[in-house]
Amino acid sequence: MSIEKRFRDRYKSGDTPWDAGQPDFNIIETVTENHISSCKALDVGCGTGDNCIWLAQKGFTVVGTDVSEIAIEKAKEKASKAKLECDFLVVDFLKNQIKGNPFGLIFERGCFHSFGSEGDRKRFAKNVAIHLEKDLQWLTIFGNANEDRQGPGP
Repeated sequence: MSIEKRFRDRYKSGDTPWDAGQPDFNIIETVTENHISSCKALDVGCGTGDNCIWLAQKGFTVVGTDVSEIAIEKAKEKASKAKLECDFLVVDFLKNQIKGNPFGLIFERGCFHSFGSEGDRKRFAKNVAIHLEKDLQWLTIFGNANEDRQGPGP
């Protein structure tokens, strides 16, 4: 099953335990504690856009990508309700480059560990390098030993 179909089915059924309805504390902590200035930011696998919206509220110029059309539509709705400008694109980051690069911050929560092969993970890292400004920030979250989960997940 393709990654696009897998995530489309999950969003369609509402089986999205990763969608917390709030920005991830890791991006908040990283931006705040490291005093990362607003810049162009890319959220790969942005889901329904909570991290993008938080970044936009902090003055970042944000592009969010996801393979799920349903997730991107929800992200656009959330940003519109919050009266914030974010670009949301339905795109497979493994296969495509994102217009507007380079980015000063790339955030990813949950994509990297969804890849089943070392080749896909290497392609993902290479694509991040292509999109990232030299010597700037890439934050990837692929599991959390401190998280108390109610169901399956990293």
